[in-house]
Amino acid sequence: SCQVDLVKDGGHIYFIKFLDSMEAYPEQRAMAAFVLAVIVDGHRRGQEACMEAGLIHVCLKHLQSSCPNDSQTEPLFLQWLCLLGHLLFLHWVPFLMWDLIHVEVLVAMKNVTMMKSLGLKLV
Repeated sequence: SCQVDLVKDGGHIYFIKFLDSMEAYPEQRAMAAFVLAVIVDGHRRGQEACMEAGLIHVCLKHLQSSCPNDSQTEPLFLQWLCLLGHLLFLHWVPFLMWDLIHVEVLVAMKNVTMMKSLGLKLV
């Protein structure tokens, strides 16, 4: 599929850089956001590659810096940024939450082991 080919060839990097370019027109950046949304939609490797390349930071940067009167602010661009951010969070939040829970469990287990080795009783 095109998702696999784009990620395999590093095409996602090109579109992330283009999305982050202030020299491109907002309409063109909206198209880049669309392509990236296609890359991450239901494609685990595409999601991983885009997250590793910092796509979420690029999206958040542009969403946080957008002003209604700014010439670089284009409603279509903002809509695609929101959709792209949604797709990234939709697929990654459950995994991130699981990672946090896993870390908390490991820390708790380490604390229990340490307390037992010190001869302390668990309450």
